[in-house]
Amino acid sequence: MDPGFSMEDFGAKSQRSVIELQTYEKCPNEGNKELHFLGRQSRINRTLVVENANITFRVPFDDNMKVKLAIDIWGNGGWRPNGFVMEWSNGCTDLLAVLGEPGKALFNHMTLVGRINGNTTTESTEQIHPDYKCPVPVGVYHERNMDISLYSNMNAPRFIHGRWRMNVSFIRKRDKQLLGCIRRVLQVVYKNKKAT
Repeated sequence: MDPGFSMEDFGAKSQRSVIELQTYEKCPNEGNKELHFLGRQSRINRTLVVENANITFRVPFDDNMKVKLAIDIWGNGGWRPNGFVMEWSNGCTDLLAVLGEPGKALFNHMTLVGRINGNTTTESTEQIHPDYKCPVPVGVYHERNMDISLYSNMNAPRFIHGRWRMNVSFIRKRDKQLLGCIRRVLQVVYKNKKAT
C-alpha cells in the first residue's frame, strides 16, 4: 500500500528528525463516540515512557470508514490549524499500513476486556489480542505499557523540527458521520549529526 507521500516531499532536513509523542488532548468534536479513545503516558524512568489506553469500538474498525489526519502547527504563541491534511479512504487497511511495525506492537499490547452487544457490555474473561488485520472487531480493549519510542518507526512523513498537534478523525463513508477522534501533541527534534 502506498501511504500517499514520499520522504522526498518533506526535504532532507526532515529525514534526520525523531518524533517524540508528548500528550493526549481531548478533541473539540468527538463525534458519536462509536470509536472512543482515552489514553495517557507515564514516565517509567529517564529513558522509558509508556502509553496506556482504553479503546472502545462500538462498530468494527473497517474500510467502511475513512481516516482523516489534520496536523496543526505551533507558532507565534498558538496553534495554526490544518498545516498538513491527508485522508485515507480505506480507513482500517490504510491506517494499519501507515502504522507498520509499531501498529503490530500496539496490537500485541491490546487486550480485549469487554464484549459489546447493542448497549450492553459484558466483561471478557479471555486474554485475547486482536489480529493485526481488518476489520478490528467490536469490543473494549486495554492497551498497557506500550513503549512510545516504537512509534518513531511508523511509515509516516517526517516533519521539520517543532511542535505539532495531530488530529485523527474516523468518518463513516456512507453518511459522513464522525465516529471518533484522537488528538496527540508531538515534538519533532533533530537527531545528533554523526561526524563525517
